Amino acid sequence: MEIKPTFDHFLIYTQNLELDFKRLKDRFDFPIIYPITNYGVFSSCMFACKNSILELVNYENPKMPEKYKGSTIWFSGFALKSDLTIDKILSGLTNSNLKISDIIIQNVKDKDGNNIPITKILMINELFNFFQVFYIQYLNRFLEEKFIETSKEAKWEILSFEVNENQSDTISEKLKNAGFSFFKNDIFYDNNKIKFTLKKSNFDFPIVSSFLLKSNKEIVDLVKFF
Repeated sequence: MEIKPTFDHFLIYTQNLELDFKRLKDRFDFPIIYPITNYGVFSSCMFACKNSILELVNYENPKMPEKYKGSTIWFSGFALKSDLTIDKILSGLTNSNLKISDIIIQNVKDKDGNNIPITKILMINELFNFFQVFYIQYLNRFLEEKFIETSKEAKWEILSFEVNENQSDTISEKLKNAGFSFFKNDIFYDNNKIKFTLKKSNFDFPIVSSFLLKSNKEIVDLVKFF
C-alpha cells in the first residue's frame, strides 16, 4: 500500500499571533484561508501558498527547546494528507516501526455550543522531538475547497526546507516507512514535489534551518524572515 503523503500544512508557532499575521500578510501578500480564529485550546490563522498551507498557531505552554527560548516564532510541525483514508493509513502503518496514535477526532463548537467533528488525526509520535507530525483527514470539503480557491490567487509556492537533527539516520528510515519518496542523501519529496532534506547536526531536536518560498520575482528563506 502506497500512502504517497502530501504536505497539507506547516505549523508555525508564534507568541505574537496578531503581529506575525500582519508581518507575513504585509510582506508576502498571502491569500487568507482563515483569519485569526480562537478555537478554545488554541488560536490560529491560515495562509495559502500555491502548493500548501502555512498555519500560524498560538497556545499555552508550548514544548520549547532551549534553542528557542527567547524566540517568538518557529516551525513546530507539519500535517500530512493522503488519498487514502486515515483508517487505511493506520492499518498500513500498524506493523511499521513507527509509534502512532489511535485515531483522534477533532471538534469545534457551533454557535449553539455543540461539538462538530471536523477532522480525523493520526499522530506519528517521537519522529522528531518537539515537533508535531500527523496525518489529517477532513470530514467535510470546506477547507479543501477553500484552499483550492485561494491558492489560485497565491503568488508563492514552497520549494524546499531543511531540517537539522542528530538522529537523521533513524529518522530517514522512519520517514520512508511513513510513506515519503526517498531520493538520495537524506532527500525526500512529498507527492507535490516539495523537497525536504535531513541534515546531520549536534541538535537533539529538529531545527528547520531553511524554508524556501518562490514567487515569479524572488526566492525568500522564511526562516531568515522570522
